[in-house]
Amino acid sequence: MPRIAVIRGGRSLEREFSSRSGAHVASALQQLGHDVVELDVDERLSPALVSADASFIALHGRDGEDGTIQSILEALRRPYTGSDAFACQVCFDKVLTKGMLRRDGITTPPSFDLSAEAVRQMGAGPAVREAADHLGYPLIVKPVAQGSALGLALVREPDELSPAVMAAFNYGDRVMLESYVAGTELAVSLVGSPLRPLPPVEVRASSGIFDFDSRVSPGAVDFVVPASLPDAVLAAARDVAERAAALLGMRDLGRVDMIVSDGEPVVLEVNPCPGVTESSLLPLAVAEAGMSFEDFVRTVVDAALARSPVTA
Repeated sequence: MPRIAVIRGGRSLEREFSSRSGAHVASALQQLGHDVVELDVDERLSPALVSADASFIALHGRDGEDGTIQSILEALRRPYTGSDAFACQVCFDKVLTKGMLRRDGITTPPSFDLSAEAVRQMGAGPAVREAADHLGYPLIVKPVAQGSALGLALVREPDELSPAVMAAFNYGDRVMLESYVAGTELAVSLVGSPLRPLPPVEVRASSGIFDFDSRVSPGAVDFVVPASLPDAVLAAARDVAERAAALLGMRDLGRVDMIVSDGEPVVLEVNPCPGVTESSLLPLAVAEAGMSFEDFVRTVVDAALARSPVTA
């Protein structure tokens, strides 16, 4: 059987999630009979990748979702799971993602973005307030490039805006202000080659927003699958997720997060390296689709192995 490197852990604030995702994948690969080596992100990583037949990327956030590890593997001419470096770079940058979605006619909330340099060196504080007034309250503040809703805040009143923006700058040098869309939140995972959408998972956060605290607090979120929306609406959500994934060049696996408002799917974010822990959204969708987690891992790894090193 091929030797598979599972890359997990990493240097991002999502290290714990990544370690759990990697352990889950490594266990499945071992049950499938693969020779498995688990690797963390350090100076020994690149040399170790050369000896593997393929790599399963279980990194989240920095290094895993932003195209860094993908670029290394492409330079080494080694196949790997998931989207290529360019697609990851685009998906990790929420401004680029939303711009491409809008150009293709896929609905995403109105937004503005500003850099820390603009605010601190160019006096753009009033521009932040003007943008917020234009979008209206409540609104969402979040870093442009970050995962797991780190730095995300729901701003209900103008006096909450500045603290939320400053907090978001702790997670990156660019911040996005986005219209808040009320509705039913769905996570639509996609798997395969070509990608096909799995049953949508409904996300119900007790706080009203699926932020980082909700993700790490036991009992703060309920995942409902199958989602409690009409079949026609769920079909539309799957269609939008498939369109978004194709537009952004995703492959093997991914997840599109959206809000269904007045029956219309509104895309919030696109994740090319979603979590695959025992309690993550994607494995829930995999199970609802009638697949075992081992089937999912086999599908993703086989897709990577089928690609030549030149195009990996």
